[in-house]
Amino acid sequence: MKSNNGLQIIIRITVCVTMLSSLIGAFMLHSTPSHRELGSVLILVSVAAAVLWVLEEVVFHNHTRKYVAKLSTMISKTERDSLLNFPAPAIIIDSENVIVWYNRLFGRQVYSEEEAYGIDLTELMNIDMDKIYSSDGDLVCINAHFYKAKAIHTDVNGELSMVYFNDVTDYVELEYEFRMSHKAVIIITIDNFDELMSNIRESEKAHVVVEIEKLIEEFLENTTAVSKKVASDKFYVYMEERHLAPIIEQRFKILEQARKIAVGERSNLTLSIGVGRDGANLAESEKFAKQALEMCLGRGGDQAAVKEDGEFKFFGGISSAPDKNNKTRIRMVAKAMLELICNHDKVLIMGHRFGDLDSVGSATGFCCAIRNMVKEAYVVVDPEQNLSKTLINYINENESEHYYITPQEGLERLDDNTLLVVTDTHNPALVESKEILARAKNVVVIDHHRRMVNGIEPTIMSFLEPNASSACELVTALIEYFGEDSNITVHAAEALLAGIMLDTKNFIMKTGVSTLQAAI
Repeated sequence: MKSNNGLQIIIRITVCVTMLSSLIGAFMLHSTPSHRELGSVLILVSVAAAVLWVLEEVVFHNHTRKYVAKLSTMISKTERDSLLNFPAPAIIIDSENVIVWYNRLFGRQVYSEEEAYGIDLTELMNIDMDKIYSSDGDLVCINAHFYKAKAIHTDVNGELSMVYFNDVTDYVELEYEFRMSHKAVIIITIDNFDELMSNIRESEKAHVVVEIEKLIEEFLENTTAVSKKVASDKFYVYMEERHLAPIIEQRFKILEQARKIAVGERSNLTLSIGVGRDGANLAESEKFAKQALEMCLGRGGDQAAVKEDGEFKFFGGISSAPDKNNKTRIRMVAKAMLELICNHDKVLIMGHRFGDLDSVGSATGFCCAIRNMVKEAYVVVDPEQNLSKTLINYINENESEHYYITPQEGLERLDDNTLLVVTDTHNPALVESKEILARAKNVVVIDHHRRMVNGIEPTIMSFLEPNASSACELVTALIEYFGEDSNITVHAAEALLAGIMLDTKNFIMKTGVSTLQAAI
């Protein structure tokens, strides 16, 4: 626009100079006797041209300016009408968020009670005034409708801003429906089902089965979920998020309802439930559900675990779990562990930092049991920072073989053909040597604590039994199935007994049948 004005000025100056030159030339010719008549004609022509130019500037240019002004007025009116009839609710606010203007749709759809002039926008709705100036805007809900509110400054000083509301109700409702209809996988297992059913009469078994079926039916009542009984003690449930969310909010009442079902005279039913909630598809949700169920069983059962966003949430777990270290399972674990031991040249056994009698005792007993099966087997323990110096000194004084090495010595002996056995912990932050754990390629875990979310991973084998009294009890049970080559010395047996007595407070706490069998 400025370049056009400059060009007009240059043209006008050029025309003025040209007319002035013509007049000067005409007067010069007129002053010459031989060209007086020609000079007079040029003077008349130049004067006429000057008059016409002045008329054009004054009359026609003024008319042009009037036309442009009229056109500008028409455009401004069109803009106002367009804004007034804008196909989305729109308002103009000042620097204090007060509404100074709004269009018809805003008055009809957003605020139809009275005039909105002079009202603070933040009083009308819950809106983030900083967010609306961003490219994403802010999602607001008004009169059961959802709007994406965005704002732009309408003047240079930023005192006035236009806020418009894009109706995204259909999109929000569609997104909500998609989220609520997302399928979750729930795996329900009955804890120790075979053992419970083996101790009751056939007529009672039928009654228990019926009660279980009724419990699952009540769990699915008023939902669109479907269930499938895949084993006598396991159910698969596929449920929409809209029905799962209230169940989680009520903290899985089915757990409490299951405990009311009596099995025989002394036992009650308990459930373990794994939920996979946020999988991209059913296969991934099933994977999450299995992981959640494994966490439940590793923590003693009688609880529910939900895996979502990579984390576990636990519900229930208030009853004390029954002793379930059955001999068949222990024999299978012992056989698999024995095969692993025989496939390695070296075995390093370590417990947790500041090792107590259970940690050092279980490692000592395990080390003694496998000494005849491998070339090297040692217990890794800090000789200064432990709570079992009396036990370590007792073993060193009464055993001809050397059992204990420092973490540094263990790190030097570690190679690709070394099996690392961790006892009395599965928390990677608590092991005797984090460096050894980080470098070890083959790890076995034996622990009696409840399974934690971020346990030692990866492992080639884990024997986690939260129902056992101690790690020494688990090691004793395993050694029984290691064979004749695993005979331990009297002093190693005393180390195992010391660990059991420590964790059971001399057989007062958490003492079951398997605990007494291990002690005997």
